[in-house]
Amino acid sequence: MTHFTRWDRLENKDQKYFQKAANRIMKIQLNLVTVFLALFGVFTKQTSTAQSPIPHPAYEALKGLQPFIGNWAGEFEAEGVFEGLEKGRMISATRRVKWILHKTAVQLTWDAKYKDDGKPYYFGKGTITLDPLSKKLHWNSIGYDGNVYWTGKGVVELRDKVLHFDLDENTINKTNNKLQTTMRKPDRKTLLTQHKNLVINGKKIGDLKEIKMTRVPSRKSGKRTNYKNVPWDWLLGHWSIDNSDGTKTKVHWWQPDPESDYLIGKWEHEDGTWQMEIVGWREDTQTLSALHHGSNGLYVESSFTEFLGRRKMKGSFRRREGSGKIVRGSIEIHRVRDDLVHTRLVHSDGTIVTEKMTQVSAQ
Repeated sequence: MTHFTRWDRLENKDQKYFQKAANRIMKIQLNLVTVFLALFGVFTKQTSTAQSPIPHPAYEALKGLQPFIGNWAGEFEAEGVFEGLEKGRMISATRRVKWILHKTAVQLTWDAKYKDDGKPYYFGKGTITLDPLSKKLHWNSIGYDGNVYWTGKGVVELRDKVLHFDLDENTINKTNNKLQTTMRKPDRKTLLTQHKNLVINGKKIGDLKEIKMTRVPSRKSGKRTNYKNVPWDWLLGHWSIDNSDGTKTKVHWWQPDPESDYLIGKWEHEDGTWQMEIVGWREDTQTLSALHHGSNGLYVESSFTEFLGRRKMKGSFRRREGSGKIVRGSIEIHRVRDDLVHTRLVHSDGTIVTEKMTQVSAQ
């Protein structure tokens, strides 16, 4: 016996009754759906409104710089002019413009080398920020022209899609430079930079030639940073260390992969103790970090965040000695020559320790 009633066996009045009942059920279902969709729409609107971020004033002031963000490269003939710079040789230059601090500031870094021997021509770093009082864009920079150290400051303005810098710079030798610099993009892949109205120590120099750079592909997310982008020249090979306390140490650094952004180091002390070290570049924090582990529970953590060129950097360290004593302080490493490095450590108690590192042949 079937449990389903066949429609064609019902009387006409029964058919009409069931039809009306079905219509009422469908109407109720449609009304429920309509109410649900209306409530869902209100909910999602309120949620999206609540979650919409409030634009940061600094970002609003800087967002016009977005077209300049990226990596740039170019070549030009050196004009010299600035203290510390030679004239006439061909230069290979790179520049990086990027957002920092959650898109509340823009940082520029630049690096230029002589094409014939790869030695530094100039390098430096600058930051564009919003002054909260004047609401103007301010510029602060630091760099080297050849071996001449300088710092600069100024104001920045974006007019008609052109960045205008009004700059005042001073070198370590008390040379003063006043100038205006423009950066413009005739198309998406081209960046043109020119120094104008240059005045050095009160003497009018005028305008310099415009430098053309081309956009280069950014590193894809997840891909390793090429070691050449690290702002420090890796110390590779075997080194002998003379410590200021009269002890000696040997260290061997090697790169497991020629394109890697880290090194492995093995330290051997004359008392028979040893340490293994890994040194790596942290792209997201722009930090060079080193971690040592050794005999008797010894370990050392070092972080370098200040790079004064590719051969001098400063940072901090924390060391646990085999006795359990904790030592903290600052550290500065200066590569004086390809085969000579000077290190200076200042402990928190004022103790100063120096090291002289000399590159030696493999033993």
